[in-house]
Amino acid sequence: MRELYRRFGALLLLFAATASFALARDRVISIHAVEMGDEYRSAYRPVRALTASSAMRSASRSFKRAVPIPEFIDELTEGRVETVGGSEWEDLFAGVLATPGSSPLVDRMGRDQSRPFYFFSPEEAPFPEIFDRMTLADQRFRFLKLPSPSGPRFAGMTIQGPADADGSGAPSWIVRPFRRYAAAPLLLALVVYAVFPPRRRAPAGALVYPKWSSWILPDLVGSIVSCFFFALPFFLAPAIFGGGEVLNVSSGMIIVTLIVWLMAAIFALILYFSARYASFSLELLPGAMMLRVLGGERMIPYAAIESAGIADYRPPRWLRTLLFIASLGSWRMLGHALLVSSRSDWGIELRIRGETPIRFLCSNLPGAERILEAFKRERVEVSPELESALAPEEKE
Repeated sequence: MRELYRRFGALLLLFAATASFALARDRVISIHAVEMGDEYRSAYRPVRALTASSAMRSASRSFKRAVPIPEFIDELTEGRVETVGGSEWEDLFAGVLATPGSSPLVDRMGRDQSRPFYFFSPEEAPFPEIFDRMTLADQRFRFLKLPSPSGPRFAGMTIQGPADADGSGAPSWIVRPFRRYAAAPLLLALVVYAVFPPRRRAPAGALVYPKWSSWILPDLVGSIVSCFFFALPFFLAPAIFGGGEVLNVSSGMIIVTLIVWLMAAIFALILYFSARYASFSLELLPGAMMLRVLGGERMIPYAAIESAGIADYRPPRWLRTLLFIASLGSWRMLGHALLVSSRSDWGIELRIRGETPIRFLCSNLPGAERILEAFKRERVEVSPELESALAPEEKE
């Protein structure tokens, strides 16, 4: 079973690396400086009113006449202002109001430096309390007001989803905080697949399947496609539902996730079949055969074999059905479904006296004709179907 443990252990680590790379925060906070003097002039200067924000233009249209700046600020911020104070807020405002080149928050700045936005997670101080109040009030924007001896200073706080934050140029380490750690499980997955647990070498002269075509390439295809479907919900959730929760019940994202992850599980089954190929070896010894398969190894004396027949190793009917069901949602899956359903894998079934039959996969096994030679030499009864399958192909 070590080949199975190796593959699925590596796949779980690949899933961890994929999730670390793709998982986004459900919400991100952006902060930008608000200069009320500029907003006041923009609101009352018709030519420049187009450059004001929609909130400022809406407020300016509600005024019948020019009003003093304090009254303008009260009208503009009514019902959506938080008065803050304390050293944490003072440090925050100092960074937000500073010029982009001199701000201590430069690593949190978005790509657009014409009007710098600085990004934070909702869990970071001093935001949790205000974030909770805004969430309960179903508000996405509020003004932050910091009193000072020279007059109040203002900033704008916006709650954004990961897709909006990406569009605003937010640093990736804010939106996807675990991406920086994705390389660790990826490298560990490669180590597990390559060396742990130690790979058992087949004895010299044993019949084994070719390495590249039978299990390395299937491992590669199965892992890549399975990880693709596993990662898909992490990108669909922000794009469709505006949040980063892939198992969100209220939005219905959980249904999309489970359907897509079912496709990932279907392709992960490829690793099971490749593990069977990688585990297989058959030694044709004098008087007996040593069979090593995924579940273990066994010495089988020829004298104990009553007869040998052919065994059907096509993919199970339920797997073929699932693939065709999955193809209804994506025409690309139809090719995989047809490919799997068209396989005609076969094996050998050995009927042992007083025991349950022993089956093992044998299709496309290099040197399989040697099995027929050994059976004939040891006078084992062979069915015509198996004899035909094991007979060497005639070269034209």
